[in-house]
Amino acid sequence: MRLGSIFLASITVLLLTLPLTSEAFPNVEWQETYASPIGFVSELYSIAVTSKHIYATGYMYHVDSRQRDLLLLVANFDGSLVEKRRVGVVNTRGRSIKVEEVNGDEYAYVIGYRITSPHVYSFFLVAFKNAEKIWVKEWKKIGKYEYGSDLAIYGDRIYVVGSRYYSSEKIHKAVLACLRKSDGELLWEREWADYDVFFYNAKIMIYKDAIYLVGGIFKNDELDIIVLKYSLDGILLSSYEYSAGNNIYLIPHGAAIHGSYVYVSGEIWESKIGRSRAMLYCFELGSSLKKIWEKTYGEDVYYSYNWFGDLKIYRDHIYVVGGISKLLQYAKGILAKYDLSGNRKWLKTYNESVLRTSGLQIHDDKIYICGSKGTSYYNPPDYDAMLMQVVEYFSLKVTTPGADYWVDVEGDKKSGPSAEYLLPMGMHEVQVEDEIEDNGVKHYFKQWSDGVTDNPRTVELYEDTELEAQYGTQYYVTVDTAYSTASGEGWYDEGETATISVAETQVDQGNDTRRIFQSWKLDGTVVSTDQSYSFTVNEPQAYTAEWKTQYYVRVYTDYSTASGEGWYDKGSVATVSVAETLIQGIPFNKVFKGWRDQTGAIVASQQTYSFTVDTAKTLTAVWEDELNLIAVAGIGAVVAVVAAAILLMKRRKPAAPAYPPPPPPPP
Repeated sequence: MRLGSIFLASITVLLLTLPLTSEAFPNVEWQETYASPIGFVSELYSIAVTSKHIYATGYMYHVDSRQRDLLLLVANFDGSLVEKRRVGVVNTRGRSIKVEEVNGDEYAYVIGYRITSPHVYSFFLVAFKNAEKIWVKEWKKIGKYEYGSDLAIYGDRIYVVGSRYYSSEKIHKAVLACLRKSDGELLWEREWADYDVFFYNAKIMIYKDAIYLVGGIFKNDELDIIVLKYSLDGILLSSYEYSAGNNIYLIPHGAAIHGSYVYVSGEIWESKIGRSRAMLYCFELGSSLKKIWEKTYGEDVYYSYNWFGDLKIYRDHIYVVGGISKLLQYAKGILAKYDLSGNRKWLKTYNESVLRTSGLQIHDDKIYICGSKGTSYYNPPDYDAMLMQVVEYFSLKVTTPGADYWVDVEGDKKSGPSAEYLLPMGMHEVQVEDEIEDNGVKHYFKQWSDGVTDNPRTVELYEDTELEAQYGTQYYVTVDTAYSTASGEGWYDEGETATISVAETQVDQGNDTRRIFQSWKLDGTVVSTDQSYSFTVNEPQAYTAEWKTQYYVRVYTDYSTASGEGWYDKGSVATVSVAETLIQGIPFNKVFKGWRDQTGAIVASQQTYSFTVDTAKTLTAVWEDELNLIAVAGIGAVVAVVAAAILLMKRRKPAAPAYPPPPPPPP
């Protein structure tokens, strides 16, 4: 089987169907066709996306003249058409498109080929700025067939991969070309052809400042996968090959590099039984293409075509479009997802009359597919350019502690211990009840099961996800005191240690009244007599500071000494007393008559007075004067004796005065 047969098979197996129905994952959000003028059909091969628009390229085909002209289609993200432009160069076809944004402008570069005469093709590259053509580059060497299949933008260069056929040697050679991005000037070309190559669907990737080309080579009646590695200036660094064995044709349609692995999608054509199976390979880039894993898919029917086409890696998963058909009958389309280990996450097949898909792009968590849609691909052809948006949905399950809790996902609020949502891939805001309080018990949001503490929070939904809203429990501790100030009241986490305290243990309220801290009581039971009390909180609790009242009893006496003055507990018995009840004096004695309170009333006549203290009191000892008869009699007798003595002295005769001594003799 030579290149012509492979070429025909490749074109045939690109036809597939995709759904208009809204099934589960993934779900077709919209699908739009863009009508061609009367007498024309149109098809899109490749798709690219900017931050503003969807770009796709392909061709517009005139049924009668069989002329194919390059088509550029620009659409909004809802599928509405912005521009559908037919490039004014006849017999051109766009095979691959890449875009970039520079200073707010959108640039699109399309590689393909132009049919210059029957069976003579040339490379064709066109550049657009905001959907307006700015330059065109067409070149060929000596080959019969020269066509570009893919391109990559890197800095101020455009790198193109394609194929060139040398009829004299009857061999195809791989072509790598470098052009200036500003005007399309061809800077250099490189050819590679150890064997006859199949680069009609070749892919180009730039990874870590190196260029990788993925295509096929004919070798020993088989078609093997070839990966060529070049430097950015066109030096061949290495080549890698993988063979599936004799009579097995590995036809690549898509490729991507991720880490140190290259992933290749396509089909395995088995000529002996006339069928192809969709294939997906993972190779390790080393000294050779070391196969890590291989996955195949397809209906085991004679002359059935099963293939995987364009391939993209997004969020560490492989997305691939493809199709299933029988000869000249196109019935099913494929959209599949694998993880990087080759485990299939899902594969959806869709039935439609004619729905051909060729390009796949993923942007802003949405899948975009281009191709064509109609009623017939042959006799007569009836199809138009088609774009579709597919959104992958995942389940988000949020569990809470109970029925009293709610979960809100972007305005959709649900109550109960479990809330489930089906949401499109991407970012979503999730919020749960912040706290629930009842009778001194509060359940408050603490964190999510993945450790995030934000509420609300953003969930990156790229797989089925289950989150648990985890809550902490708090109990309210009430602290009550009639006097002074208390501390420690408030909410405490379950198991936390709380400390309650009063600022003072003694409060003087004036008027000879004071309060004395006694203890802390819980439910009427004394739990501590200390000023501060610490305990573990495991339930709502109400503590009361107990105080006793004391009154000051003041005791006054003008005579003798009094006892019993001081502070007394309210309700206690106080006893006041004077040491003596009689204070002798001349001519009067002081005689204790009783106790008078602050109101002036005599409350007791006893020397010792006991009473129940129910208020502050001032007690004054009352004394009265009484004549001291004994003292008075004694004083009278003394007076009489003195008087008698005075009279006796007056009756005696006075003695003669004494004469002075004589003076001393003269010297």
